[in-house]
Amino acid sequence: MRRRNRYITSAVNEDEGKGSDSFISVVLFSENHGYRMKSYGPISLMKIEGKTLIQRQVEAVKATFKNFEIVLCSGFETEKTVQFVKSNFADVNLRVVENQIHFNSNCCESARLCLHNINNDKILMCNGALLLTP
Repeated sequence: MRRRNRYITSAVNEDEGKGSDSFISVVLFSENHGYRMKSYGPISLMKIEGKTLIQRQVEAVKATFKNFEIVLCSGFETEKTVQFVKSNFADVNLRVVENQIHFNSNCCESARLCLHNINNDKILMCNGALLLTP
């Protein structure tokens, strides 16, 4: 007998394993500068209690997933972001994709660029200005 409930689908599929073991691609959209914050630089390099936002985001992803890659979409002052990523995340599977027309486009163009750089069907897309926690 089929169990009926008021929901169309269940919130959790109990037949599948935990998602933390499968390979997941995490996309962070950090292509724009903050509102009235051009002089401070890229949002991903803003300091929050001694650490940059991107450091906190990478820590959250590392704590949540075992097998992952991070694709950081940058546009505003990309060179600063690339240098920071190279010097601080050599051990993390992280790459930067540049949206060169970020002033004249939106996050849809950034999503398109990132999807063209990913060969995975498990993708988590996040705004790069969010403070992520595990």
